[in-house]
Parts: sequence; structure tokens; C-alpha cells
Amino acid sequence: MVTTRVLIDGRDRRIDDPEDVARLLNGRRPVETAEVLFERDDGALLIVMLSGPRAMVLYQRQIGDPDDVGQSARDPLVANDADTLVEVRLSNGQVDRHPLSETVPRQDAVRAAEHFVSTGQRAPWLSWHDDNRVG
Repeated sequence: MVTTRVLIDGRDRRIDDPEDVARLLNGRRPVETAEVLFERDDGALLIVMLSGPRAMVLYQRQIGDPDDVGQSARDPLVANDADTLVEVRLSNGQVDRHPLSETVPRQDAVRAAEHFVSTGQRAPWLSWHDDNRVG
């Protein structure tokens, strides 16, 4: 069984059950905004940046691969509107703003994290953008 290291705003823990993801993020005191890193022992990485009802989801097959900056999930049901922005807070306190279309509904992000903990793969039901390509 592969163990997944989880960092929530820099606080470290380990999980091996995909059901632990929902308990961590949606439990008695749900996490509203946070940078959550899911790092598997095999080197795969999923980053979920929660922002209320939305989340950014980033996937990388191998941590530290200089030739692979990864992929980000996109919401095909949201128009690419640069004026509608979602704020995400990084664990260092920095606040970034991204177009709504570069985020997904929170529940989809939680399901994607559960899938990642279980398989080490990105969620096949989400639309993914190859961030190695410009545009």
C-alpha cells in the first residue's frame, strides 16, 4: 500500500485511505481556504488549493522533474472569462488570483484527491490542461 503525505498549509500528516481525504477537508470543521499537497511515496504530486466552493487542482507525475511542470484541471462549463477571478491563498500567505475557468467545483477537487490517493493518477473525469505548453 502506498502512503500519501498530506500537507495542509504546511501541517504534515500521512494517510493511506482515500476516505481520509473527505474527512480532512470536509469534516466537522471544513477547511475553507488552504493549500493542500498530496505527495505519494512513488513521487506523484497533487496540489489542491481550496477557495470556498471552488478549487485549483494541479497534478505532476514526478516531483522535481524539470521537464514537467504538470497539468491543471479546468472547468469546461465555465467560459474563459479573465474578469471573474478566484483568490487562492498559498501556505506562505501569498494570495494569487486565477480565472474561474482554471478552477473546478470543490466537490470535484475532493473526489480528484480521493482518486489520486487511491491510484496515484489524475482524475480522468476532469478536463486537464498541459501546463508544459504555452497557451
